[in-house]
Amino acid sequence: MKGGTLAALLRVEFLLRSRRPATLLVMLAVLAISWLVVGNPAEGTALVVVGEQRLRYDSQTLAFGSAHFGGLLLGLAGFYLARGRMQEDLRCGVAGVLAATPVANSRLLLARFLGALLFLFALMGVQLLGTWALHGLRGEGPWQPLVYLQHYLLLMTSGLILAASCATLCDAWAPLMGRRGDVAYFFLWVLLLAMLPLNEHAQGLNPSLLLDVQGLATTVNRMSEVLGTREIGIGGGDFKPDLPLLEFPAGAIWTAEVLLLRLGSALLALLPLLPALALFHRYQPDRVRARSAAAAPRRLQRVLARALAPATRGLARLL
Repeated sequence: MKGGTLAALLRVEFLLRSRRPATLLVMLAVLAISWLVVGNPAEGTALVVVGEQRLRYDSQTLAFGSAHFGGLLLGLAGFYLARGRMQEDLRCGVAGVLAATPVANSRLLLARFLGALLFLFALMGVQLLGTWALHGLRGEGPWQPLVYLQHYLLLMTSGLILAASCATLCDAWAPLMGRRGDVAYFFLWVLLLAMLPLNEHAQGLNPSLLLDVQGLATTVNRMSEVLGTREIGIGGGDFKPDLPLLEFPAGAIWTAEVLLLRLGSALLALLPLLPALALFHRYQPDRVRARSAAAAPRRLQRVLARALAPATRGLARLL
């Protein structure tokens, strides 16, 4: 019975998130970016460049580069897509019903987290399909779907878990349900990116690499060791077409140490769920209140009106 309740809650969470109008826009953005970052070698740009040579567009290279960019995009946008379910409950009037049900806080928050994570994995699947289509156009080797799945899961899972767990925390704790939660997560995302140069020379099971949620420092450091150079560019780098193509060192990248670091990052990304459970408001009226869904658009309209006022006044004088 409990398993059936969790499955029902999970299904509802996924459907409500996937039916938002913004979901379609994000899907299109993910597809567009996944195509834009894979440069056309005929135009002198390539997805992964080492020194002045590019890597062959086989399944390993395309999966590696596109997964990194997809992880950065969905790691940021995924949080804002995943959060907000508590406010929807308050606006729709079902908050009181959920608060009165015998469903435990842990089960309710787990359903929210898993629903958000499943939704983000669905967006990852959209990017994966787009990259597969691009492989058919620009690929220079056999299509290997399992290789794509390996890279996408190893590189993107930690970032998606962090986005979903932070969204659950911000929805569960009243002080972070509004703009403060949005700003806090953005600064966290920027901070994690800013720490990448600090791990530029980290090797082995360095604890600081556990904070490399996107896996950029971990995998690029390993690739630098294998290729013997730190001149590695990912995303639209220039190369010399007269130089021979390089092969992606797939077997040398995913060592046992790297896999342990990726697992550790995924487990670390689950930590926001602990304070979420302890601080959950359970829709108590004295702690949370519904905010109008149109409040943000109205604020945006006022800002645009002030910005455009001088131009409209000048146009009126001309007329």
